[in-house]
Amino acid sequence: MEAELTPRNSAKPTPFRAQLVSFADGTKLNVNNQQKSDTLKSKLQEAKYAVAKVTTKKVVRQPAPPFITSTLQQEAWYKLRFSAEQTMMLAQQLYEGLPIGKEESVG
Repeated sequence: MEAELTPRNSAKPTPFRAQLVSFADGTKLNVNNQQKSDTLKSKLQEAKYAVAKVTTKKVVRQPAPPFITSTLQQEAWYKLRFSAEQTMMLAQQLYEGLPIGKEESVG
């Protein structure tokens, strides 16, 4: 379970996300039905919180590689149901440029 918490004692309180992993007595979080979930939610809304540990880590995200013809056609089919012919026609038009408003062609 996650919650967005705001510290009270800092000069510039910046909200942060906290994840509930276990309770203060060390028992692990185990929610496997709606009744337990509702009971836990009501208890958590009334509870006072203390942060036991803060973990920060850098996450490296790699951008997706540029499209090659086959993957462009596959994605166009999956997301837009465009045929290969439609996809390549649009790609060519974008490459050559399209007139936008009163300006010249923009590609």
